Amino acid sequence: MSQKSHGRYKLQFTGGKDSSELTKKTTDVQMHAQLNTVSSLRVSFVHPGKSFSEWKTSSMPKEASLHWQDRLIFEGETVSFESHGLAKTTVIFHDPLSHTKKFADDGVVQNEQLSDCLKKLTKRCALSMEMIGPFTDKIAAFYFGGRTVLENLQLLADQYGFHFIFRPSTKKLTFIRVGHHIAKAKLSDAKSVTMIDSVLSVEQSYSEIHFRIFDSGSMASKDRKFSKQQFYQPLQSMTEHSSYREKSGWKTAAGTLEVHTTSMHEFETAEHRISHQLSKHLLEQDALRLQLINPLCLPGDQLEVEKSPRKEMDHGNYLSFSCHVDIASNLPRMNVVAVRP
Repeated sequence: MSQKSHGRYKLQFTGGKDSSELTKKTTDVQMHAQLNTVSSLRVSFVHPGKSFSEWKTSSMPKEASLHWQDRLIFEGETVSFESHGLAKTTVIFHDPLSHTKKFADDGVVQNEQLSDCLKKLTKRCALSMEMIGPFTDKIAAFYFGGRTVLENLQLLADQYGFHFIFRPSTKKLTFIRVGHHIAKAKLSDAKSVTMIDSVLSVEQSYSEIHFRIFDSGSMASKDRKFSKQQFYQPLQSMTEHSSYREKSGWKTAAGTLEVHTTSMHEFETAEHRISHQLSKHLLEQDALRLQLINPLCLPGDQLEVEKSPRKEMDHGNYLSFSCHVDIASNLPRMNVVAVRP
């Protein structure tokens, strides 16, 4: 085992006889984590007097971890190498969620709870898991279609309104229902922010939804209407601050939706599923981008902005959606994208 500790971060390698050389020659480190996808770590280093062809795969580290201010923010395995010119190489590591890209299924789930389906998928990839929030939805029918486990998890997350991410601190794949979070973080010191900007969107804002569900098997159909309370209710914790911009009354906030189902089972549960699906889309409207000098939050955490360089404009609760850590000196920088309705 070899490690590099500069100031406030610690980069650690295991496996590979040349790991000690890597830590001495590291030039820059980049870590990226985002909800619903694999997290990655890129470590670039200068060769210690050898050409790339002399660096055997067995000489490279097999695993890496990154701590920042004693917080474990990444842990993963080597997946590939890149050679840059004659003297520089980048080693890429992925977290254990990448295992879900190696397994595929062609079966079908019928009349099964969402929680049971997720347990089966994660068990197939030998991953431990935890769920935050209710996952008691009944899946009427879901076809795996020969897709990878990761692709099916992403489809289920969109259809049933949840997020997921692998957290290195717990070594578990964590599923997070819309309106819930893993941990709470508070931005209470504006001095820790070195950059801030925000994006406001109303593309997914609705005052109400009129929709028709049609079952191609029985030829039955039903018309329904959702009020804004139904799909904004799970997001209530993020819409209560005085700086929250209410958009459901804008002229653009109207829409219709038609959903086709393939069986009577889907027909019966469509309303519940559509409600969660809309809530997830509504959550990802306003985006706040921050550059921080500490690992304040990770994807899946709730970020409460109490102080910012722009006063109360950005105050309130957000869901941390992604983070990118860049280390090219002794002081890392973390770019965070946080979202809210």
